Amino acid sequence: MAAHSTVRRLLHWGGVALVAVVALALLFGAGQQIPHRPTLVVIGAAIVLLFALSLTESALVPIAFLPLYLISTRAGLGGIDLSVSDLALFVAFWPAVLLAPRPFSPTLRTLLWLSATYQACLLFTLIQNPYRANYFEWAHEWLLISGALVVGWTIGRRGYAGLGLSILLACASVLAVITIVTGLRQYAGGDFSAVYVTSPMPMPMHKNFIGPLMSVCAIVAWLRPPQMKLGRLTPVVLGLLLVALGMSQSRQAIVGLAVAMAVVAVRRGVKHPRRVLTFAAVPALGFTTLTVQEQLSTTSDAAQFNSANQRVTWFADTMDVWAHQPLVGVGLRWWYTNRFTHRFQPPNALLEVGSSAGLVGVLGFVIWAIGSVVVTSRDRSVYGMIAFGVLVDRMVQGQLDIFWVAVTASLPFVIIGICLGGRAAELDPTGAGADIRTMHGAGGGHRVEVAGASPR
Repeated sequence: MAAHSTVRRLLHWGGVALVAVVALALLFGAGQQIPHRPTLVVIGAAIVLLFALSLTESALVPIAFLPLYLISTRAGLGGIDLSVSDLALFVAFWPAVLLAPRPFSPTLRTLLWLSATYQACLLFTLIQNPYRANYFEWAHEWLLISGALVVGWTIGRRGYAGLGLSILLACASVLAVITIVTGLRQYAGGDFSAVYVTSPMPMPMHKNFIGPLMSVCAIVAWLRPPQMKLGRLTPVVLGLLLVALGMSQSRQAIVGLAVAMAVVAVRRGVKHPRRVLTFAAVPALGFTTLTVQEQLSTTSDAAQFNSANQRVTWFADTMDVWAHQPLVGVGLRWWYTNRFTHRFQPPNALLEVGSSAGLVGVLGFVIWAIGSVVVTSRDRSVYGMIAFGVLVDRMVQGQLDIFWVAVTASLPFVIIGICLGGRAAELDPTGAGADIRTMHGAGGGHRVEVAGASPR
């Protein structure tokens, strides 16, 4: 124990020293760039200040940036071509990974190793297809999963799981209200198509951004951890999220939420699981099936460009690209290169990974996906079921639309990290590094309380 404590102290102070060195380097660089890029320097100075404050509270930057994790627009800082969400996650990752409470829980460690396995399988396509976008996307995908998990863990393990989830739900509720208002205006004009938010938001919101965001946050509101700060407003928040989800008409988000609710109800032992299936999953799946069949059966000239027929075309085109390198793929982000006439991101996780990283990449992705679902399903506490439900939701969505994309890829794993950290804080409030058996739901903590649930 003494040796373990010494190692932890060395890691902590090593992280502090590294953050201090980075801060000094950034300050020096800012001094050199003040005459040329004043806006960038001001932002950099603010980041340095947050890093310095992180020495006293490691969760400060991850919590402060929580609203930014929901913004998908481009950052627009000089030559930086990143979304605001990705940039915020990148900045928050460093104080989190250096100063995050240790040890990580067994569940988090397993998830990180599974992610590393997938990333290792991508190395073959990096070697076979040497170009810059390939390398950047490899690091980007690691940040979206492992980076998001560590950022979320830091928030939860420091005792801010309830606050963090409340902030995310509050931000999602604001976006839901904007979506609903936009939809009502659209309906008043006789247009009952899917809602796309273009105003008053400075950032436009596509229906396939609105839907997945509302879907994931609805799971949090549905299971409602007792530590959340919304109290009696939680049912209202859930209603707003579901209405906005319906107005978006995002089929993959509706199916993802329906499947997630069904598996959580069955896994956790809701008193009347058939009610959940009847009132949530069956109507959602039925609606989606009917709309897809309608689009596929339409024979007009414009029908070839509807979402269902367009996806069928994209699937076939993706298979053509994959055929060039079946084993290791043609490289990540191949649609940004000039090697192929097709310029689209495949709307299916397995096809995107297969065309990009070949059969080796698909193997790694399947191991990561199935392993992650199995690991998160073992904890039946409220936090465990949120993590499980959010992950199932995201995996289902990813088979029906683009998987590796800002916000919708990273936000679920931020939430999962928060839940894992919150669960660890329940089992070991002192942070002394006791045996945190979150993988099997051992120890104390709150149980899931949903409508019709019975205690076990």
